[in-house]
Amino acid sequence: MKSYIFLSLILSFFSFFSTSKAQNSLDGLYPHNSNLSNFCYGKVEISSRKNGSLKVNFLETNKEPYAFIPVEGSVGVFESNPIGNHGDILRMEELEKDALIVYELDPYRRVTAKTILSKDKKLLKKLMKEHNMIMSLAEEIALLKGKNNGKEEEKPVQFFPMNPTSDFHAKNVGKIVFFSEKPTIGQEDPTKIKTKFKVGEPVWAIAYLPVALNTQGGEDLYNHFTNNFGRSFKYAAVGIYKTEEDLLEDERRIVRVCSVKALKDEDLTKNYIVFQVIPTPTENEMDEDGASFIGQQMSKMLENYEHELMVTLTGKEGTGSGIISGNFFYDASEGTEQLKNMNEEIEKAQLARKRLPTPVFRDADLEASMIQQIELFAHAKGWDNKWVKAIIASDWTILKDDMGNIKGRYIEAYCVYKNDKECGYINFGFIKDYLGDGRYNDSIRQHDIGERGAVTCDKVE
Repeated sequence: MKSYIFLSLILSFFSFFSTSKAQNSLDGLYPHNSNLSNFCYGKVEISSRKNGSLKVNFLETNKEPYAFIPVEGSVGVFESNPIGNHGDILRMEELEKDALIVYELDPYRRVTAKTILSKDKKLLKKLMKEHNMIMSLAEEIALLKGKNNGKEEEKPVQFFPMNPTSDFHAKNVGKIVFFSEKPTIGQEDPTKIKTKFKVGEPVWAIAYLPVALNTQGGEDLYNHFTNNFGRSFKYAAVGIYKTEEDLLEDERRIVRVCSVKALKDEDLTKNYIVFQVIPTPTENEMDEDGASFIGQQMSKMLENYEHELMVTLTGKEGTGSGIISGNFFYDASEGTEQLKNMNEEIEKAQLARKRLPTPVFRDADLEASMIQQIELFAHAKGWDNKWVKAIIASDWTILKDDMGNIKGRYIEAYCVYKNDKECGYINFGFIKDYLGDGRYNDSIRQHDIGERGAVTCDKVE
């Protein structure tokens, strides 16, 4: 029994000693660094704190000390809170005893610079060489002779993703990977991954993101806007470009921003997007307007040969474009007329599937008043439509101006029409004007106009 207690004490001592050593192994003064960063380091002093974080002082700068927090699930890895106006992050990793590497990450968690800190000059030089941070003599001579035409060799982008869904995700972060069938995240089938497609084949994709869409940086990777009625729309959007180097910019661009998938609130918590890039008449899960637009542009912009295409996620007004991207080959050698025919089939199939909106509630008198108001509005505009019915699209709300003053009671409706060429519906807003003292006008008037939709005419009878 005594031997057991003695052995336990010895093991506890060594466990404590090892833990203390691990906790304090980074402490001390780091007088030497690689000076390859825009961030001014100078001499750096590091001290451990009771909560497991590090306090980092940049002694030769006027910067305040930084707190580095341990990265969960990693040993010897720490990150600062976002710094500066752009939310940049510093990530610190222990390379070996008396040496650290500091990565500067942008809001998308891409490495923008790296610096090695060391307590020893010889160790610093060795590690800089190991991490390709020192030019060889041959490289310096080539640079001086202009053999690289004054351009640095393009290096692969390095990301440090947050909570990747799998090793495959971590390996492909920052990329769009293409599939022949709709993939399932975490269960990607390598036999379905493709880099070559031809006209008539569906193209599926997964965008592997470094952060969730609802976090800093992630908000630039999807598109979102609010319409005239205050409704918020969120969707994944892509740009598609030809990659031939001899093309002009306008010749390269197939689409600059095109919606491919509507995003729900739960989608924004994820760090990936599964979507379709090119649909077919029999396999189409794309955003309807996006499928039609991409089809039109592909048939117009592609010539009758194989193209290498780049697909990039793009956010509102083009933000985030180029951060997450991927390339595939698309063979249009059988003719772009086939693309045009395929797009027409897709549009017909989409229209056939489309239904009229469902009313929020029914009120025959209100609906009749809405149609009466829209007939007056359409006549003034010179529209030759027959207005069939109104579908109430919202409950009554109080509409206020920018100063907070009540303008009236507001409601929306889809007003369904038909004419000699087409049938469809238009979203209109109506208002009962505020008269003061809690009173509103008994009659409605047309207030504003919103989205449109097309349906087959058999649905409006």
